[in-house]
Amino acid sequence: MKENTNKTITRIKRRLPTRLNPAIILLIAASVTLLFPQPVHAAPFWEVGTNLKNMVCEWLLDMSCWGFNLYNDIAMKIGSSDMLSAPFDSLLGVSTYELTKTIHQTAVIPIAESILALFMLVQLVKISQRIDATATLPAVKDIVFLAVVYVLIHWFIVNSLDIMQAIYKIAVDNIIPEIGTAQSNTGFFNGELTTSNIPDSTWDELTIGGCFLTLCASILSVIGGVVAYMVAFIVAYARAWQIYAMAAFSSIPIALLGFDETRQMGIGFLKNFAAAVLAGAVMMFLLVIYPLALSTMTTASGVTGGASILFLISIPAGGTASLASASVLILLEFLAITFLLIIALIKSGAWAKEILGS
Repeated sequence: MKENTNKTITRIKRRLPTRLNPAIILLIAASVTLLFPQPVHAAPFWEVGTNLKNMVCEWLLDMSCWGFNLYNDIAMKIGSSDMLSAPFDSLLGVSTYELTKTIHQTAVIPIAESILALFMLVQLVKISQRIDATATLPAVKDIVFLAVVYVLIHWFIVNSLDIMQAIYKIAVDNIIPEIGTAQSNTGFFNGELTTSNIPDSTWDELTIGGCFLTLCASILSVIGGVVAYMVAFIVAYARAWQIYAMAAFSSIPIALLGFDETRQMGIGFLKNFAAAVLAGAVMMFLLVIYPLALSTMTTASGVTGGASILFLISIPAGGTASLASASVLILLEFLAITFLLIIALIKSGAWAKEILGS
């Protein structure tokens, strides 16, 4: 009897598997999770598409913020050019000023004195011809007038560099600082542009196409800002070179003031030098009104709240698609102001001459 029982137990053990089937383990685990159900909130299908659209719009506007912030930094650096208000003796560095001064004293002044000597010789010949024609001594007033003219022109020749420096100082000390402090240069928006303060309700109104166009606008703005910065630097640097070159050779046109035939040439030189100096004030005026013009365009978009520049195209003007073209026109005007600054900087010298009546 006992032997039969042992045989039965051995037969049952042989029929049982040595290890549990993986499918059975998974079935047991799934059954356990059903014992503790968790509530699941399913969103409608259209809300999934809206969330995906908002995520893409956020990426595009984040990149647009980076572009506009960079453009704003460039605009502020353009308006803070120190070359327009630098002292005369350090406009291009102290060594450049010393070189200009050396050339003026060693090379230019002797030539100007030679021109003055020629002027005196011509005047003496005229006086001698008058003596031969009338057989009388020259009038005292002619001799005194000739001596006075010689002394004055000689003093102008020797001190011509100081005279040019005094003209430059009038604009730098009295005109340019007043223009620069008339308006604080804070760019065309205050602070840093970000999408963190945009409400959730606004994201639903955005379109991927509009946000992509805003990104393109920020890229074009950066390109325009870089070009404007380079043009401003080149024009300011060229003005500094022109001022030093005209100051170095200023003795020669001043010496021409002694001749009646060449007096207008000397007067024209003085007007041109004054125009070159005044061009710095014109450039400073353009750089001051540039951020103001940009900020005017951003507030003219009709969108209230933060980061309004992001909504020039992202959201149609007035909230309706029929007025989307108005936002496009505002953006075109926004970019046109940058290129207008470039043209105005190039023509600043001509405008300064027109101010002086040249």
